Amino acid sequence: MALEEEFVRLPADIARFNEDYAQAVNELLRAKRHEERTYARVYLEEREKLGKRTEATVKANVELHDDIEQAVMQRIMAEVEKTRLRGVVEALSAKRDSLISIGAALRDERRGPPVIRED
Repeated sequence: MALEEEFVRLPADIARFNEDYAQAVNELLRAKRHEERTYARVYLEEREKLGKRTEATVKANVELHDDIEQAVMQRIMAEVEKTRLRGVVEALSAKRDSLISIGAALRDERRGPPVIRED
C-alpha cells in the first residue's frame, strides 16, 4: 500500500484545491458585482430610451438585454466552478479522514500480541 505516500501528498492537494476554491469564490463575487453593475447601467439606458413607458416594460427590456444575459451566464459559470471545487475539497477531506482511520488500524494491528507459529 502506498499509504505513506498518500499521507505525504494529501496536505499539498488539500492546500492547492483550497486555493482554487478561494479563487472560485473570488470569481463568483466579482461576477455577481459585474451583474449588478451591468443591470444598473442597462436599466438607466433603457429607462432613458423608453421614456414614459411603464416600469414593467423597462424591466422586461432590461431582462432581455444581451449584456444582462452575458453577465448572468458569467455568474452561473462562476457558481458552477465554485460548487465543483467545493466538492473536490470535501472529497479530499474525506480521504484524509479515511487515511487516518486506515493508519490507526494498521498501528493497532502492529501493536497486537505476536503470533506464535507452529513448525
